[in-house]
Amino acid sequence: MKYLTLVEFGPDDMDKVLKRWDETTVLRETTPDKFPKVLLEGHEILGDLPKLTENFRTFMIHETDDPKQLEDMVAFWKSKVPEMKTFRFYFVPIIDFSSPYGKIREQRRTSQ
Repeated sequence: MKYLTLVEFGPDDMDKVLKRWDETTVLRETTPDKFPKVLLEGHEILGDLPKLTENFRTFMIHETDDPKQLEDMVAFWKSKVPEMKTFRFYFVPIIDFSSPYGKIREQRRTSQ
């Protein structure tokens, strides 16, 4: 399953967030099965999205079929939240757009 991971934080927390991100990079290298695989590294969001109110808004794409990896990642970041007052993250399950719609098109063609 793929997840759109939305992250936001304010300028006061930037150094702390970057420090913690570096920690996850080391953890990914030393224990590659601990967290979900990163398919698309962080990208900055330039437009407004609902709920995202802090100055820095980013997204990345993760992939995992193991719920424990997602739980481990959430536990890691939540343990750091008290020191980063503006940091928030959201996980949104996503699918490839072409997958279900391609099947629907095929079914429509065969049923005509």
